[in-house]
Order: sequence, then structure tokens, then C-alpha cells
Amino acid sequence: METRQRCVDHLTHEGFSTTEIAELMKISVRTVRRDRSAIRKDHALTPDLALGDELLGEFQRLILASIQRLVRLAHDVNTPPFARLWAEEAIVRNYQRLIDTAHRMNYLADGSRRLTHQRETDPAEHQRFKEQMGGMMRRLEGGGEV
Repeated sequence: METRQRCVDHLTHEGFSTTEIAELMKISVRTVRRDRSAIRKDHALTPDLALGDELLGEFQRLILASIQRLVRLAHDVNTPPFARLWAEEAIVRNYQRLIDTAHRMNYLADGSRRLTHQRETDPAEHQRFKEQMGGMMRRLEGGGEV
């Protein structure tokens, strides 16, 4: 059965349809579907923070290696000017892709979190915030504009 599933998996990756795989292997369409379902279950990932860390780390490594190659290309005097400009633009796109991915995965805090943390941990900032809020509350209570 394991050999059959490996064959189904291979043919699936080669682009064969369920019906074509069934005909080639002389098995039923239902068996192919069951094998594909078992393959998906075998390869299923469970939520794991460590996996996210590893994948983002690998993505970062690939992006930074790509950027280094692009920097060399952009600074090479033998590279045509249009290619140097393209390389510089690609460097920015790659950095942006890394930042966007890290942000989507919640590895980068947005500005509001940083300001909230600063307001809560810096005594001078905390006092300034309390004074601003107090002034706003007094204006609201007094019927004045904010």
C-alpha cells in the first residue's frame, strides 16, 4: 500500500489527474482519492511556533543572500547601467518582502505597540501622557472643544 501511495504521489506531482492515475495504475478512482487523502494527512503540519521561527529564519537567510548578490551586481562597473538600476530596485523589493513577511507573522511590532510600551515604561513619557489625558478630560467636562 505504501508503494502504491508513493506512485500516486509521484504521478500527482507530475500533473496527472485522478482518472489518469487510476487508469495507469489499474486501480479505482476511489482508491486514488483515498491514497491522496492519506498522503495529505501524512504531510499535514500541526501549528508549531518553532516551525514558524525556522521558516522565517530560512526566508531571511535566502533574502539576505539574494541581496548580497544584487549588491555585487549593482556595484560592478561591467554591469550595464539599466541592470544596476534594476538590481538596486530589486534590493529594496527584497527588503520590503522580508519586512512584510515578518510583520504578517507578528515578528515586528507596529508603531502603536512601541509607543504604548514607551508610554508605560518611561516615567517622563507616562507623566506627559497623563497630563495630556487630564487636560482633554477637563476640556470635555467643561464643555470645551478638544
